Amino acid sequence: MQKGELIDYLKSSLGNKARFWDDRGIVTGNLWDETIHKNILNSQVAILLVSNHFIESEYINSVEVHKFFTATIKKFIVFPIIVSSCDPQKIDWLKDLQYIPSEKGKSVETDFPKGAARQALYKKILDDLETQIAYVATPVISAGQSLSALVNLINAIESELLLLCGKEDLINKDHSLMFEGRSTSLYARLRQHGAPDYLQILKFEELEQRLNPLDFVKITEYDKILNELYSKWFVLEAGHSIMNSKGENDAIRVAQRKIILKMFPCLIKMLEYINKIGFDLHDHYYQIYEAMGVIDSTRAMNSL
Repeated sequence: MQKGELIDYLKSSLGNKARFWDDRGIVTGNLWDETIHKNILNSQVAILLVSNHFIESEYINSVEVHKFFTATIKKFIVFPIIVSSCDPQKIDWLKDLQYIPSEKGKSVETDFPKGAARQALYKKILDDLETQIAYVATPVISAGQSLSALVNLINAIESELLLLCGKEDLINKDHSLMFEGRSTSLYARLRQHGAPDYLQILKFEELEQRLNPLDFVKITEYDKILNELYSKWFVLEAGHSIMNSKGENDAIRVAQRKIILKMFPCLIKMLEYINKIGFDLHDHYYQIYEAMGVIDSTRAMNSL
């Protein structure tokens, strides 16, 4: 299978139903990691072309896939395609996903040679992808993905948020409430002493009864702003190194904290939407929300 063959087929077949991006779109002179991360954050469906090279790639395992399944990345639909012979079961996060070809051990290159068999498979891939694109294209699902991204973002930068909010005593504490965002639902886990954990699950489709169309628009707008800021924060995070001097790492940390302070207005609004849909913000989430509301982020940035 020639590089780009399948993606080019999907692009031409879908037309203006979807906007595609891959690393061929990186312009000479652009920062590699920042460009990839920014585009990942703004995606709703991630098409993974899985092969042995993909599974064993140091970059895929240490950077890209880590991004896919941490922070904001759990929000989107992962669409894995087995392009050449490999064992997708070696990848923990792929074990529970439906991939295509779905038959164990089969791949596009090995089992679907050029001709009618491959064209039929490509048509199946296209049909499934169109179903997923139609799903994420609705305003309620798009808003759900944005809220999912929010809770994962807060979990990812929680220590820095607590520090900036003057809540150092809550860092590394075993909180009774934890939110998690996934590709189709929001989860809230409440630990109760002497009782089983309580799990609240909210499907994105349920947001239609809890929010209005203007809310959906605002949520996706806030998400775009947060994505832009988080991509800058993440690039700085990757710049931390034991090879740096203490002064260099301290300067990176200050720059990261300034970025988080810029997030405050959007984080406050998004947490209000989390509360509006019926998720109680008690525990550390409420303390973060309350503290952000009284901090003058501009003054705080100037004091760093």
